[in-house]
Amino acid sequence: MNIDSRICEYVIADFIQTNTPILTVHDSFIVPFGEEDRLLRLMKDAFNSVTYQVGIKAKFNANLTKRQLYAHGAQDRGWFLDALSFDSKGNPTNGYLKRLNRHREHYD
Repeated sequence: MNIDSRICEYVIADFIQTNTPILTVHDSFIVPFGEEDRLLRLMKDAFNSVTYQVGIKAKFNANLTKRQLYAHGAQDRGWFLDALSFDSKGNPTNGYLKRLNRHREHYD
């Protein structure tokens, strides 16, 4: 447990220095889009610093990462812009939009 905590503290401290948001969930981190390479590097540095060992293997979940976005070259400009738009604004579902309209109709 102490080793995990020290690794986590190492990673969080670096993100705090640059005012970059970071969330921890058990033994995982959630960082802004485009920060996954930095997180991976920091996790490896932290592992080496805390355990004096090398050879950590970190993995990413199914969320969209910058590397995945550029993996296919993002040749379709419209797709690329839509992907960035959804990342910054969110992508409301049809159900959400229906509830929002009902709310507006009721209270307006």
